[in-house]
Amino acid sequence: MVMDPDPEWDEYYYALGEFIQNFGLTERELTQTLSDFIIIYCLELPTSMHEIPHALLGSRRMAQICETINKIAKMSYVSEPYLSDVKRCTDHLGSIRFLRDTIAHNGVLPDLVKRGWYSTDNTHNSGDFDKQKFVSFKIEHLKKATDDLFWCQYRISIAFTPKEYREKRAEQSAKGHRGKVRNWLLNPLERPWSYKPQELVVECLSWPRQSNPDRVQKF
Repeated sequence: MVMDPDPEWDEYYYALGEFIQNFGLTERELTQTLSDFIIIYCLELPTSMHEIPHALLGSRRMAQICETINKIAKMSYVSEPYLSDVKRCTDHLGSIRFLRDTIAHNGVLPDLVKRGWYSTDNTHNSGDFDKQKFVSFKIEHLKKATDDLFWCQYRISIAFTPKEYREKRAEQSAKGHRGKVRNWLLNPLERPWSYKPQELVVECLSWPRQSNPDRVQKF
């Protein structure tokens, strides 16, 4: 579909591109974190065998990666408060993944009622009426989700860094930064989430169906 130049759409496409790009990079970095953990701290694999963890983890996507991260964190040396934060990060990544999947699989159109909002739905590709949804969001939600992708990945990587190296790792990351960003790099658990999924407008559909009278919505 060819569209006339529109500053609002240009801003949307820029924010969307940055969001999708960083989503992919986050999947990559999380997989690398797990791979490094297996190589260095678990199996102590020789250099010639470093491709084994990549082969095992490389085909996974965000949901599977997060599930693996939680399992390994519980079985390894990751302790509180980092263990709980790993779960917070993977839960938040799940919320961000919902936004990404909704856009990627269904496309987006500008909301005709609420200016500055964009809407999509899965009514065309979901055979289960109970799972059909209308979702509306603003460009700022994409930008905030993009910011949080980095912090989720960073916080998980810090959690998987052995305790004796954790402070040094954070100091190296904070070098050259100032203000809030420097403080959050040194103390990542203190940073609040920018993206708040409850700000999205999500409307679930429930269609009356005569084939199952018990599930017919009452009006």
